[in-house]
Amino acid sequence: MTSEDKRIQSWSTREVPPDKRIDFWMSTLRTAMWPVSRWSAVAEDFGVELNEAALGALGTLRMKIGAHVSHRSRHDLDRCQDPHYLLFTSFGTEWGSGHNGHCERLRPHDLVLWADAELDSYVPYGLDGVVLRIPAPWLKTWLPDPQQLVGRRIEFDSEWGRVLSPMVCQMTPELAVSSPIPHELIADQFGAVLALLAGDVQARALPDMLKRIQECIRARCAEPALTASAVAAALAIEPADLHRALGSRKLTFAALLDDCRVTRALELLHASGFSPAALEAVAQRCGYADSARLARAIRRRTGRALNMQTSRGRPRDLKGPLDG
Repeated sequence: MTSEDKRIQSWSTREVPPDKRIDFWMSTLRTAMWPVSRWSAVAEDFGVELNEAALGALGTLRMKIGAHVSHRSRHDLDRCQDPHYLLFTSFGTEWGSGHNGHCERLRPHDLVLWADAELDSYVPYGLDGVVLRIPAPWLKTWLPDPQQLVGRRIEFDSEWGRVLSPMVCQMTPELAVSSPIPHELIADQFGAVLALLAGDVQARALPDMLKRIQECIRARCAEPALTASAVAAALAIEPADLHRALGSRKLTFAALLDDCRVTRALELLHASGFSPAALEAVAQRCGYADSARLARAIRRRTGRALNMQTSRGRPRDLKGPLDG
């Protein structure tokens, strides 16, 4: 189906025997959306009505489907040859979405963006809504990192959700065949709002993410081989997101790690007394390979060489951040 099509393609289980409907639907899914082969909790009166049309670069689908639980497995992913995203919204019922272990409870008119990944849907009351099929290359022209939205509920009553949700609800196959304005213009308006939403989500998430990153580094700074990737994995975020959050405050991972280690080292040295033996022990406890590297780090912090001559347990010429 091309962007010039002005027709609706339809699928229905009305004429399909009840015991054949799931098989019919799985076959239809491979064409209309993507393969999904695991189904359970299927309603006895399960049925599907699906209409599809092209809307510029996008595909728009109006779907009515009976109650069910489905799981898109790794096997299904291996059978998919057309990478794209799906944006869902429901008109009148609550339902649930699980995407790579991240679960959301969705209200009517909330939205959720799915990527080409393992996922679950929980539809206890059936679903009547709109689905937008979004090619991956097109989406990435608007969202360089779509993963910041994938799998997470976009609330219909949030700041940008109040703009995006009504727009998506109107982007039906019927609009596609009778639109008074070019499809590409509608698609671009949708992309622009999605980009604004993503920017707002990122801006709101950065302070909290930065705090979590800092806390994790402080807690693990004594690990000699600690890396940015290890911290990102512990926080279930992408390394690029970690560096982006630090960069928003003109910080780097290496500088923050070194700062945490020096701060801890100064606290331990003030408590134990400054001596060569204490310095060596503290270096090991704070993630440094040896005392010489710790001494250099302290000099970078304070601007002064570490003097092991002590007075009441404190060096005569070292003034660190704990000295006020």
